Amino acid sequence: MPEIVVTIDPGVPLAGLGFVIESCLEDIAEAVRGYLVGRAQRDLHTSSTDYAAGLQPVELVPGMAIITLLGWLPNAVENGWAGGDMKEALLSGRNAKVSKDGTRYNIVPFRHGTPGTSGANFPGMGSAYGPRGAMSRRLVLPGATSERAKAIGQAVYRAAKKLGPTTGHPTTATQWGARLPPGLAPKLSPHHKTDIYAGMVRQTKVYRFAEQGQYTTFRVVSDKSDPQSWIHPGIEPRHFFADASARMPALAGRIIGDAIRAHSGVGS
Repeated sequence: MPEIVVTIDPGVPLAGLGFVIESCLEDIAEAVRGYLVGRAQRDLHTSSTDYAAGLQPVELVPGMAIITLLGWLPNAVENGWAGGDMKEALLSGRNAKVSKDGTRYNIVPFRHGTPGTSGANFPGMGSAYGPRGAMSRRLVLPGATSERAKAIGQAVYRAAKKLGPTTGHPTTATQWGARLPPGLAPKLSPHHKTDIYAGMVRQTKVYRFAEQGQYTTFRVVSDKSDPQSWIHPGIEPRHFFADASARMPALAGRIIGDAIRAHSGVGS
């Protein structure tokens, strides 16, 4: 669990301004925390929201301020994760079920954004086939270019937006509509039974004053799944906290300088 501890030792008070310097402690810590949030929003994709949520509010204690990162995923992003088999975790989760023959299974939804979306909450259609796609990095997918990814995404989206809707309402059962056929994109791995967009539905929920829509696929994981399936390729460490610590002296210098000038009336 990474932490950044911000302390200020004013030493010999500068013309009686030691208390001004000490008062900057919270501002410095908030600036460092803001830098971390900004890095997450700029450099991360689907994990950016979780990382920002894992950054705890600045904790002030006598003489110091503490910034802490909590949560498994935020810390995996910060420190890296080697990856591995996700089947056991998925089959032990709260949504897992057991069939009549005793086989554990779980139905995992995957939401897909329209092509070109930022990917902050879910990947845009086609993005997995680009050079920055997680699967492309792991498998070294031939021809994994941005242009090819864009073309795949556009083709999938053109077909998906024409699907008969899968409708739902908070108080009624889902009425399933048409599903996307396979073959609009290549398979990402030899053990995949089909491409990642096959079976996609266009979900719509009608509320009193608005209609909400999204594109979703569903995949089943079970005790009988291929041993090569549901293997996460790992998470690259970002080390945002180390970067923030390195930038802290410059941030502190600017904030303390502004506070001293304001107190002294310089430039007013």
